[in-house]
Amino acid sequence: MKNRDFNIRPNVSYTDGCDRFKCIKYSFGHQYCHTCFVKFVKLQPLLVKASLRKWRCVAVSETGISDNISNMHSIDNNENKEGNRDIMKRKNSIEDIKKNKIPLLLSLKELESDVECIIIGLIYKEMKLRPTVLDEYLQDIDVKTSENKITNFCSSTDKLYIEDTSSRICLSSPDNILDSSKYVSGTMIAVKGVQTDSGIFIVNDYCLPEVPILQVPCDLSDNNSSELLPIYIGFVSGLNIGDPRTDPLPLQLLRDFITGQFIKAESMGINKDIASRIVRLIIAGNTMSLLDTAKEMQTSTGSKLVVDKDSLNYQICEVDTYLAQLASVINVDIMSGPQDPVPISMPQPQMYLSLFPNSKDYDTFRPTTNPYSFSINNVRIIGVSGHSIDDVMAYSSYKEPIDALKYCVESRSLAPTAPDTLPCYPLFDDDVLSLDYPDDQFPHLIFAGNQSKFQSFRFPNGPLCITIPKFSEIATLVLVDINSLKTKTINFG
Repeated sequence: MKNRDFNIRPNVSYTDGCDRFKCIKYSFGHQYCHTCFVKFVKLQPLLVKASLRKWRCVAVSETGISDNISNMHSIDNNENKEGNRDIMKRKNSIEDIKKNKIPLLLSLKELESDVECIIIGLIYKEMKLRPTVLDEYLQDIDVKTSENKITNFCSSTDKLYIEDTSSRICLSSPDNILDSSKYVSGTMIAVKGVQTDSGIFIVNDYCLPEVPILQVPCDLSDNNSSELLPIYIGFVSGLNIGDPRTDPLPLQLLRDFITGQFIKAESMGINKDIASRIVRLIIAGNTMSLLDTAKEMQTSTGSKLVVDKDSLNYQICEVDTYLAQLASVINVDIMSGPQDPVPISMPQPQMYLSLFPNSKDYDTFRPTTNPYSFSINNVRIIGVSGHSIDDVMAYSSYKEPIDALKYCVESRSLAPTAPDTLPCYPLFDDDVLSLDYPDDQFPHLIFAGNQSKFQSFRFPNGPLCITIPKFSEIATLVLVDINSLKTKTINFG
C-alpha cells in the first residue's frame, strides 16, 4: 500500500472501536420484538441506578406490594426456620416500603391501583399523523402532495405509553411534567406516579438514564493543557460529490486546505498552518450522490428504475479521485450514510473498498460503519451519519439538531426510534445502538453528521456533543482539539 511521510502532523495513537457495529451474519428471520427486548434489558440497570439516586425508593420485584406487606407476619414466622438470605432481603425491602420509601417496580405486572410507585419501560408514542405503509396507496390523502408534505408528525393528540416485557400502560401528565412532544418511541424511561382504577398511570416525576461524569484523559486534565499545541480532528459530512446541484468550488478549497496548497487562505482570513495540526479527517456520511444515475423507464409491465452505467461509473470515479487526493496526505475515515451505496438499515456496514480503486491503495483510507466509534490519544469518540437524528426531529418537537442529539445521549441511544420508525436490523442478542458503556468507557465526544448547522453542547463534567453541517449546503469544516475539546470551524463558502 502507498503511504506518505506524516512528519508534519502530530503523532497520535488510534484505536478502532467499530467491531460492535459489524454484523457478521445478516439475518432477517427474527422478530423486532427481540430488538426492543434487548434494549430494555441493557438499559434497565441504568434506569434503576438513576431512580435510586433521584428518589427515596427501593426496588421490588417478583411479588406484589400489598402481598409483600400482608405476608410480613409469615416471613417473621419462617425466618428462623429457613434462615434464607433471600427472605431477609425481601423482609428488608418490605420494611423500607413501610418506612415510606417508594417501591421501584421491575415489572409492570406488579402495578396496583392508588399506590405511588416507580416503573421502568420503553416509551411508545401513539401519533395521529404518523405515516403508514398504506398511505402511498391512498390517492385521496392530500398530505402526499409536495406542497403539503408533512415533515413533522407531532400533534396535540399524541399519547405516551410505557411498556416492558409483560404489559403496556397509558401515561398521563396533567401538569405537563412529561411533555409528549419531547419524547419518541423507543426511549427507556423511569416514571413516578400512581395508577388509577381506570388503568392510567398519572405521572408526577420522571428520569432518564444518567449521563456519566467522565474521567478525562491525562491530556485533557493536564494543568498546562492551555499551553499544548492543538491536535485537531476534522469533521465534514454531506459532500454529495457528483451531484450536479453541488458547487464544486468549496470541495476544491477543502482539498487544497487539507493538502497544504490553499493559496487563498490569507485573503479568506484562514490560518493555513492549522491544516498541519489535523491528524484525521472524518467524512460523516453522504459522501456521494448517485441518485441521478437511475432514471424511471416505462416498460410493458409498468415503470422501473434503470441505472445509467456510464454515468454511475463516472461519478464513482470522481468520488474515488477526490478521496485519494485527501488520503495521500491525511488519514481519512469515510462513514456510510443514508445516500451512500450501502443498506440503509442501522447499523450501516462500511462501503466496499472495490468502489475506491485509487483510494484503497493508501493505508490511510478507511471506509467505516455508521455508527462509527474510535479513540485518539485515549479520547473516545462516537458518532452517526445523521438520519437517526433527523428521525428524532421528525417525531418530536425539537427544532435544533443539537437538542435532538442531546436527547439521544440522555436516553443512552444513538437511534432511539429504531426499529419503530427508523430502519434497523432485527438485532436479537445485543442492542449495539445503545450507549450502555461503563462510566469509565463512555465517549468524550459524540457527533452527528448531515445536519442543518454546526452546533455544540458540553454536558457538565461530561461529553461534548457536536452537529456537523451538510458540506454541500454549508461548506464548513469542523475541528475539535482533542487536548481541550474546544471547537473551531472553517468556512469555504
